[in-house]
Amino acid sequence: MPAAPCAAGRKKTQRMAEKTFLITEIERDGRKYTAAAYYEEGVLSLLKVCPSGETVRTGEVVLGTVTDVVQNIGAAFADAGGERVYISDARKWDPQIRPGKCVLLQRIADERDRKRARASMRLSFAGRYAVVSEGSGFSVSLKLTEGQKETLGGWKDEMPAMRHVVLRTNAAYAAKAEVLAEVKSLSERIDSIRERAKTRTTHSVLYRPQPFYVRMYTDVYGTDPVRTVTDLAAVRDAFADYSDEGFPVPELWTDGDLPLPAVYNLDRDIARLLQKTVYMKSGAYLLIEKTEAFTAIDVNSGKCAKGKKAEETYRRINLEAAAEVARQIRLRSLSGVILVDFISMKDPDHNTELIAVMRKALRQDHVHTEAVDLTPLGIMEIVRHRTERTLADVFVAAEAIEEEE
Repeated sequence: MPAAPCAAGRKKTQRMAEKTFLITEIERDGRKYTAAAYYEEGVLSLLKVCPSGETVRTGEVVLGTVTDVVQNIGAAFADAGGERVYISDARKWDPQIRPGKCVLLQRIADERDRKRARASMRLSFAGRYAVVSEGSGFSVSLKLTEGQKETLGGWKDEMPAMRHVVLRTNAAYAAKAEVLAEVKSLSERIDSIRERAKTRTTHSVLYRPQPFYVRMYTDVYGTDPVRTVTDLAAVRDAFADYSDEGFPVPELWTDGDLPLPAVYNLDRDIARLLQKTVYMKSGAYLLIEKTEAFTAIDVNSGKCAKGKKAEETYRRINLEAAAEVARQIRLRSLSGVILVDFISMKDPDHNTELIAVMRKALRQDHVHTEAVDLTPLGIMEIVRHRTERTLADVFVAAEAIEEEE
C-alpha cells in the first residue's frame, strides 16, 4: 500500500489542480529574471520571461523621425529616439512619407536575429474584451461558437467610427455595456495620443505599455476563476495601479514550506523548453531546431508501439504531436516560418484530420498563427506573427549584455 503524501505534498497537489497565473522571480546562470506563467491543472500553458529590471517596450508609442524610404516595397526606416526601427507599413498609412518627417510610431516587435526592431504607423491597443486599432473594420474571435459570434456581431453598429475593432473571446461572457465602455476607452486613448503628439518634441515617448505580466493577464482572463499569485511585492503594487481597470490585486505568497516556483516546478519547465528534444506521453518525441530562415520540428515515433496497424499508430502519434507542437510554439515564442515534419500517412482522411486538429490547437495562441498547408511529404507549413524574442533569445540577450558590462 502506497505511503500517504506528506502535508506539503497534499498542498502542492491541491494548488496544481487550480488555474493559476503566477508572477515570480527565477535565477538562471547567476542572473535574475521575472517570469509570468499560467498553469491549467498543473500544466504550463503560457509563459513570458524578462530580465528583472528590464522594461518590455513592445507597444510603446514614440514620435520618431523618418531617415530612409524604401520606395519599391513601401517601407521606411526611422530614428525612434536613438534606435533605428523598420516601418513595414509606411506607404500604406502615409503615401507622402519622406526622410526628415516626424511620424508617430508604435513598437510592434523587438530586435531579433539581426533584424531591426519593427514599428507601425497604425496605433493599436488591446484590452480584456477587445483590440482597437486605427482604420476600419469589425470582427470577433474565431474561438467563439456560432451563436456567440452572431450575438457579438449584432454590436457592430455601436462601434466607434474610423476604428478597426476585434472582440476577444472574453467579450462573449461580459456585459455589453462593459465591453462597449472598454472599446470607447481604447479608442479615446488613440485620439489622446494623436492630439498630444502635435505639441511634443521629436523622440518623445507618448505611451508606455503596462508591465508585461499585467498585459499577459488579459490573455488568461476568462469565465473560469483564475488564481493570481505572486511572491514579489513590486508586482502586487503594479497590479494595484490598474485595479480601476478591473485587474485583480494578486494574492501575496506567504507559504514558508515551498517557494512559489518550486510548487509549480517552473525552473524544470523552463529548462525543458530550452532543450531540443520534447518527449510525449506515448513515447514519441519532437526535435526542435531553429535556423536563421525557419524553425524545423521533426516528429519521431520513438518507443511508441501502440496500435496493431502502422497507419493507425502514425495517426495517433501525429495527433498527439500536433497538440504538443502548438504548445511548444506558444511557450517558446517561436515565430516566422515553422516547418513540422510529421510522420507520413497514406490515408487522405487522416491528413485532413491532422490539419483540422492543428488549426484548432493553434487557435489557443494569442499571437496570430496559421497552419498553411500539409505537403505530400507530410511537412506542415505554419506561420506565426513575430512580436517578441524567443524564450531562448531572452536568456542569450541577457548573457550578452552582462558580458558587455
